Amino acid sequence: MILAAASSDIDFDWIDGVRGEDVLEKVLPPAASMENVKIGNIGSWRAHMNAMAKSVHNSFEIFALSSRSLIQPLTFGKSKYADPTYPSPHGVTASPPDLKFDALPSTIRPLSSPYGDGWDVLWLGHCGMNFPDTEPADTAEKSKNLPKGRVVHLNDETVPEPRYLKMHAEYEDTLEMYPPHSRIVHHAMGSICSLVYAVTQASARRILYNIGIKSFEAPFDLLLRDHCQGSEVRSYHPCLTVQPQLFNHHRPAGKKSSESDISDHGTGYREKPITKFIRWSVRMNLERYLNGKEGYEDQFPDGVELGVLK
Repeated sequence: MILAAASSDIDFDWIDGVRGEDVLEKVLPPAASMENVKIGNIGSWRAHMNAMAKSVHNSFEIFALSSRSLIQPLTFGKSKYADPTYPSPHGVTASPPDLKFDALPSTIRPLSSPYGDGWDVLWLGHCGMNFPDTEPADTAEKSKNLPKGRVVHLNDETVPEPRYLKMHAEYEDTLEMYPPHSRIVHHAMGSICSLVYAVTQASARRILYNIGIKSFEAPFDLLLRDHCQGSEVRSYHPCLTVQPQLFNHHRPAGKKSSESDISDHGTGYREKPITKFIRWSVRMNLERYLNGKEGYEDQFPDGVELGVLK
């Protein structure tokens, strides 16, 4: 990761991972225990809470790594926001028209960040998302608290062809309604995997309380999902995401059992490394970059059959 960051001109601070075995059971929030939460999930939760605590302690305004048109007030017009379902989506019977990335409306200059004001989480790396929508009925129910607006970036050459965008089964058809090479920004729903996300000082405090103190009953990514979209015990907070994701797991060649300390990835052997959904992956081009070769190699070139990606 240090080599990849240096090769990308990214500067970051390390926050140590935590072994679940090293966390005392008596410090876990209700209703967590060593019996009902996997030991790997406990370590992951503790590490994420340490990151939130560092953000709060050091008064970072934005921590971790948009389209601000979904949440930033307009500079003119009858409506205050470009998305008429924001900030109150209740009673909406149809999703609003998509906002085109190349023709975004003018919004007021943000005060707190270049990504806009008023967001809690920018969820930029994940394993799958759903679009908030008014149909079908089950989707409408899950997204009843969520604004429905989307920003669509057409002809984004960094997005692979649809055949290489196969996610978990429940997200399989998410992007099929859009032309190839489309990237969509929307409010987060049904999120899994907290690979890369950004928080603000205010949202770090809320997450530290809601997930670090109030209750801990599921893996961290699912708790962050509930923090964003709301649940029976957690209220809604505005979280923006992008599909396909901008960051993803890199899977190196070697034993698959090394790919996670939380879930079982099997005992098989991966013959070739891969970073799914990322065309010009830094990690996949690291050797090329370090040897001074120009240009990045495209993992998923258009019109080339690469077979089944595993």
